[in-house]
Amino acid sequence: MLATLPQGARGLGRDDVATAMSTWRPLLRPGGFLLVGLASRQSQPGEFSQRATVIAAARAAGFFYHQHIPAVLVPLPEHEPRTAPERPDEADDGRRLLAGRHLPTFRDLVVFATTATGEENACA
Repeated sequence: MLATLPQGARGLGRDDVATAMSTWRPLLRPGGFLLVGLASRQSQPGEFSQRATVIAAARAAGFFYHQHIPAVLVPLPEHEPRTAPERPDEADDGRRLLAGRHLPTFRDLVVFATTATGEENACA
């Protein structure tokens, strides 16, 4: 199953993420996988990353962490943009950093798996 947290997930609390995970857990068959798409962003100082919060909530809901997949959204440049010389007569071609930051080029896919309990195996 593929799921994504709401757009405002940055503001979602741990309890909200745990509620989402607890809702998705019974929807999977024993041995199933849940892929959660997360927007890539830097954590603020003193703040837990969104990925860490989602992993903790998934574990609390009975999932186990399986894999992290960075899904590339745009073609990657042939060369590192910051190494290209910028001449005064050259127009901005979009290869350089935007306001000193790299452009968002990927989304995190976090994969969780379920384990089948004896009761789930009997019902499968």
